[in-house]
Amino acid sequence: MATLGLHWFLEGRGADASKLADPDILAAVLQEVPAALGLTVLTPPQLQEYDGGRVGMVLLAESHFTVRVVHDGAELFADLFSCRRVDFGPARERLVAEFGLREVSDSTVEREYDD
Repeated sequence: MATLGLHWFLEGRGADASKLADPDILAAVLQEVPAALGLTVLTPPQLQEYDGGRVGMVLLAESHFTVRVVHDGAELFADLFSCRRVDFGPARERLVAEFGLREVSDSTVEREYDD
């Protein structure tokens, strides 16, 4: 088995709902978090409203970064996949600080493929 990359997941609760509802903040996070990790953002943030929240994503040269926010529940869910090894600590710190998350859990899965 060969390593394809790392897939990071974050679930945050107790966020500042007004920040979650601000599309400019979400767009900035989608661009700046991958860049801070040394990843290459290929597309501008794509944002889509839905009842009670918003979904956003950017494509990366190394894969993708997505964020789903739920305004009513003050929740944020993120995932970032990278075919390069990166330290996801700065991404976690940025999301916690930016959205005022009070409860956070995250995990990283190493993705593999048969070579």
